[in-house]
Amino acid sequence: MLFKRNDLINARNNYKNSLQNEKKKILICSGTGCVAGGSLEIYDELIRLMKEKGIDCEVSLEKEPHDDTIAIKKSGCHGFCEMGPLVKIESFGYLYIKVKAEDCAEIIDKL
Repeated sequence: MLFKRNDLINARNNYKNSLQNEKKKILICSGTGCVAGGSLEIYDELIRLMKEKGIDCEVSLEKEPHDDTIAIKKSGCHGFCEMGPLVKIESFGYLYIKVKAEDCAEIIDKL
């Protein structure tokens, strides 16, 4: 199939808009190694900071984006136990390693 230039530009714009409208998700590893390293405290601190800053935060397991809220959820092991606790920011593709509770404010500020 042969595409015209305008078709490709329109497709790019549609994909760009879809990506911008995608809900941001914060995934905190809750595998054994990460929990032992403090991932549950990181989870609690991220939620506390978002509430404190008035960021509309949703903690859920929903897969489909609904609006511009930020979802936080615990995830299973990412396979990098020696680098944990791990925090992954979906739609941006960020992966934070060796996260500590005091790192949470900086993570939130970069969303």
